[in-house]
Amino acid sequence: PSYFVHVTSSCALVSCLKMAVSRLWMQRWPRVLTVGMRIIHSDAGDQEFFTKNKQLKRPLSPHISIYQPQLTWTMSIAHRAAGVFLTAELSAISLTYLLAGRQFSELVDGIQSIALHPAIITTDKFIIAYAFTYHAFNGIRHLAWDTGRGFQLPTLYRSGYVVLALSLISALGLALYHP
Repeated sequence: PSYFVHVTSSCALVSCLKMAVSRLWMQRWPRVLTVGMRIIHSDAGDQEFFTKNKQLKRPLSPHISIYQPQLTWTMSIAHRAAGVFLTAELSAISLTYLLAGRQFSELVDGIQSIALHPAIITTDKFIIAYAFTYHAFNGIRHLAWDTGRGFQLPTLYRSGYVVLALSLISALGLALYHP
């Protein structure tokens, strides 16, 4: 109960602070937020807007399908997807280990006893290795950006292609490695 009261009062405090700051901002710099803005107070204007866009067959908001794919934003999406994939994979493996109640070596032996075709195993290893190497190399690229370097367009593309090449070569090496 005391935690709930604390969280509720903290949220109320943050809300009050946000409102006070926005009021002070508008009193001090009212033109900054109002220049070039037109406020429509009637629902009729909204209806005309939506009717016109529907007749012109415009989407409700811009969709990814109207943009030409570019290396920069596709790599950004792929970086996030690789992170989600690796997190889900690690969570699944960890939960399996915790819920099985066996030693890890017994679980590995059980997986090996399934006797999957080597092509399936190599493909699975490549998928996991590529997600890992891509996320790692692209993370290093992001760390370089944190220093303020590499934001020129040719450098962005060059570093993107380097990340893709290093990820592919490393993943292939890891997938084909047999101890």
